[in-house]
Amino acid sequence: APRLAGAMALALVLMIVGLRAPSRWDNARADYLTESAVRALSLADGSEIVLAPGSAIAVHYRPDARAVVLLRGEALFHPAATTIDERRPFIVDTGAASVTALGTRFWVRRDQSTRVGVLEHSVQARLSGTGPGRREQRLGAGQSARLSQRHGIQPLPGDPARAAAWADGVLMFTATPLAD
Repeated sequence: APRLAGAMALALVLMIVGLRAPSRWDNARADYLTESAVRALSLADGSEIVLAPGSAIAVHYRPDARAVVLLRGEALFHPAATTIDERRPFIVDTGAASVTALGTRFWVRRDQSTRVGVLEHSVQARLSGTGPGRREQRLGAGQSARLSQRHGIQPLPGDPARAAAWADGVLMFTATPLAD
């Protein structure tokens, strides 16, 4: 009985540590992260990013692309434009999906799926791998979509600008009881 109790206690500890491991792994890989506050960033190329609370990103400027990995949470992106001197595309990667900026302002949210909303110009949204539904789509200003491995790219209702109001310190609720 003491051995069984010890084994169960060890299993419980390992389970608790395992549940927190993805967050710790994200923190170790992150170049920038937030816990409970919004954080505005300016990258070396002039791109601007606003991280939502509880978010983490890793920045990888490679010879072929300016890549930002959204490890968790949500961010609003305003990439520096591609020019004669800066030809590399600005790409946000969520693991299961990528979003390439086409002269734009947009947000990306990573949870069980990837959500994208475009505030200005357009982005090219792409799901990795194969699966059902549309795997690649251009989204223009005022459009938003869910990128899901199970269902493909699906449009989302609502105004992407309202969904990004948190970046300006505004929270908006529609038909939501005050108790919620």
